[in-house]
Amino acid sequence: MKKVLIKERILGSVLVLVLAACVSAKAPEVSYPDFSGEAVSVSKYGNVLTDISAAAIENAGYEMGDVLIIQSEGIAEEVPYVSAYSDVDRGNLLAHTDPDSGQIELAISYGNLSERLGIVLGSAVTLKMAVKGAYLSEFEIRHLEKSESRSDYASDEVFANFREIRTGSIRARTLYRSCNPILGDARAPYAVALAEAAEIKTIINLADSDEELAQRGPSSPWYDSLIRSGNVVNLNMGVDFQSPDFPEKLKKALQFLIASEGPYLIHCNEGKDRAGIVSALLEGLAGAKLSDIKADYMVSYANYYGVTPNEARYAAIANIIVDILKEMNKGGAVTDRNLSQVIENYLTQNVGLSAQEISQIRSRLR
Repeated sequence: MKKVLIKERILGSVLVLVLAACVSAKAPEVSYPDFSGEAVSVSKYGNVLTDISAAAIENAGYEMGDVLIIQSEGIAEEVPYVSAYSDVDRGNLLAHTDPDSGQIELAISYGNLSERLGIVLGSAVTLKMAVKGAYLSEFEIRHLEKSESRSDYASDEVFANFREIRTGSIRARTLYRSCNPILGDARAPYAVALAEAAEIKTIINLADSDEELAQRGPSSPWYDSLIRSGNVVNLNMGVDFQSPDFPEKLKKALQFLIASEGPYLIHCNEGKDRAGIVSALLEGLAGAKLSDIKADYMVSYANYYGVTPNEARYAAIANIIVDILKEMNKGGAVTDRNLSQVIENYLTQNVGLSAQEISQIRSRLR
């Protein structure tokens, strides 16, 4: 009997070892190579384009939703690998594929990565795998895609993200917003036609630099005629409202509005982020409610991505503009009762407008 028990124990131990070996063979530890390169350009928004190929890292097993480590200039930061800025919260870092070059770009949603992390042209950059798939569930919730085909949209207005703003006491046929009418993409001709039909007299172009305006303006004879008559101001504004030059450019935009006749068109490239901030400030000055500002802000996400109020991501995206207003209020709560005053304080204390100029803005809109 003892010999049989010993034999069974030995066989049992061997079986455990065999099973362990099988499990180990089925789930080998996966290692992912590091990728080193350098910053080959820094955009006007502070986004850093590297020479690291997106195809190369994906061939090595990197996927959307992975969390990576970027190392450069003595810093090491974890960033999710995603497809767009909207895949992360405002102010958060991200890595994504630049659609034009196919290379990895590093950015901050609504921020300037180059300024924050000190990564400049020529800086060495290394990408490493931190945690495989750690951001995947969040990415799947937040991920947004839009079509570039007019046939996929309900109207020209939706496709061009073109609309009249009628919140608060803003009078009819006075204030409009849209995508960039001279960007040269599929939406631009529709934006031009809609703006011309609305008899726009003054354009506040938040996106284009002087060089970009000179190159793109002639693509639309109507838009170019407004440039030549001095009815277009171009700001080359970044998306980070905390950037030192944001208040300076915003002041120029609003003083141009005061000095010009409506109807007014405000646009950046998509008419979503920078145009969203400036529109919210004007709406608040005109007495709009916070809910009205959020609703107008979210029209862009409905137009481009079909986001509806019954989705979980709707509230998260809508809070972007509310959080911006809170930061303008030095972190204090913003309600319907103090909204107009919060904006007025920001425009006088941070932007440098006078009380008279704020009154003139209201007069232009009402």
